[in-house]
Amino acid sequence: MTMRKKYYGLAAAAFLLLLLLLMVVSGCGCNAEEEGAGNGAPRDGKDTPAELTPEQAKLLATEALEKVLYLMSGGEKNAGSFERDGQELIYLEAEIGTTKAAVKKYLESCFTPKQAEILIEELCVTEHDGRLVIPGGSGGGIITANLDNLDLTLKSEDPRRPVYRFRLADISSDNYFTLTFTYVGGKWLIDDKDFDHW
Repeated sequence: MTMRKKYYGLAAAAFLLLLLLLMVVSGCGCNAEEEGAGNGAPRDGKDTPAELTPEQAKLLATEALEKVLYLMSGGEKNAGSFERDGQELIYLEAEIGTTKAAVKKYLESCFTPKQAEILIEELCVTEHDGRLVIPGGSGGGIITANLDNLDLTLKSEDPRRPVYRFRLADISSDNYFTLTFTYVGGKWLIDDKDFDHW
C-alpha cells in the first residue's frame, strides 16, 4: 500500500510538472501588456480600428486635398520660381520640406508612407540646385473647387479598408474620385486613390 502511495505521489508530481511546463511554453498566465504577448495581437488598441464614419472620411479627404494643393503651390510664402524647357518650376518652402523625406513626412499626416511616396513621384517633386521644386500650373479644376462641398458615397464596406467615392460638387466634368482608407498606427490614413484632378 505504501508503494502505491509513493507511485501515485510521483505520478501526480510528474503530471503537475508537465502541466506547469506546458503553461510556460504556451505563454498561459503571461501578462498581456508585456511585449510579445499574444503573438502580434494589439497591446494598446492602436491597431484595432474604430469604424470610419462618413464625416471622418470627408474631413480626412478635405485635409489631404488641402495638403496636396498647398504642396502644389510651393507653400504660403513665395519661395520663388524659374522656367526650364517652357515649364514653370516653383521652389518648395522649407516649411513643407527641404528633402523628399521631409515632404513625405509632411504628407504622412493624411497618407500612408507608400502613398506619400507615390504622390511625390506623381507631382514631379524634384531637386534643382540643392532645393526641391514642383511644376507650376498643375492642379486642374481642384484649385477652384470648394472642398467643403465634397459629396461622398461608401463603395466598399470592408471595415478594415473602406473605400469612398467623392464628388467635387462645383466642378462640372469628371468630378469623381475614389479614396481607400486604412487604419495605421492608431489613425485612419489614405492608402490608395483614383484621382485625376491634378
